[in-house]
Amino acid sequence: MTNAPSDVDRLLNESVGLAEQMLLERREFLPYGAVLRRDGEIMSVAIDGDDEQARSATVVAELRKGLRQGAAAGEYTATAIISNVQARVRESERVSAAIAVALDHVEGYSVMVVIPYEIGENGIEYGELYSQEGDGLIFSE
Repeated sequence: MTNAPSDVDRLLNESVGLAEQMLLERREFLPYGAVLRRDGEIMSVAIDGDDEQARSATVVAELRKGLRQGAAAGEYTATAIISNVQARVRESERVSAAIAVALDHVEGYSVMVVIPYEIGENGIEYGELYSQEGDGLIFSE
């Protein structure tokens, strides 16, 4: 038996590092995925191709399709799709760049975590993260 909040927290913590690295190197990143396999291993997932002009929505749709296939085959305990978005800062009218992480678990637990950030002279400064109920699209029938 797994613990859904613990599993997705572990996946969240291990999957945002690549986003941070890409933001520091390129100031942006295309969406990518991460999975917690049934054996407990965490792996990154990306869409093949070198198209720098790929639209984020297209990449997310392809990631979602691939993750749903793996979930249906029983390969994953939890999944994450990590995107670079613009999001309203909590309790404010201000919009900020943010890392959005859509997390889904085989037990039906689904959450979207949003981590606002700004890139400054001294690296990345993170705002207060917040979460909301996710769409639950990966493990749904």
